[in-house]
Amino acid sequence: MGFLSRSIPDQDWAKLAKPIFELAKDSAAAFSEAIRQEDVPRQAEAIGTIVLRFPSLAESLQRSPRPTSAEARQANKNLQLGLKDYVDAAKQANKLMVDLHNGLLARSTAGGIEGRAAAGRIHFQWTLYQEFAQTAERHLENARAFLERAG
Repeated sequence: MGFLSRSIPDQDWAKLAKPIFELAKDSAAAFSEAIRQEDVPRQAEAIGTIVLRFPSLAESLQRSPRPTSAEARQANKNLQLGLKDYVDAAKQANKLMVDLHNGLLARSTAGGIEGRAAAGRIHFQWTLYQEFAQTAERHLENARAFLERAG
């Protein structure tokens, strides 16, 4: 931003941001719901969509002019953070799935220190990506609330 930053009226920013939100919301909701239901195949499907689509959506939002009011700037930040956090959650979930596929689950049942270390890693990765997804969901919900009010 800085001295030469562009800002536009909140209503105009909302018109630019709403299509970005609309493109993200279904994949984000599907991923969050799949996590809640522990539906791994649906999570895997959503991961691919999020990792491929959300970075370009975030870049489009980043390049757009900033809104004027503090409330709209917070909505802009929430939308940016929501997209970023969903990408982080999807990448972490993918990493866990790859690790499980590559034998981490088998190592976790081996017993001894190796088994405890593997089980701890599974728990850490699982918790981390769930927390990223929950945070992302809150950010997108806050952005949605503003976009609905703005028209």
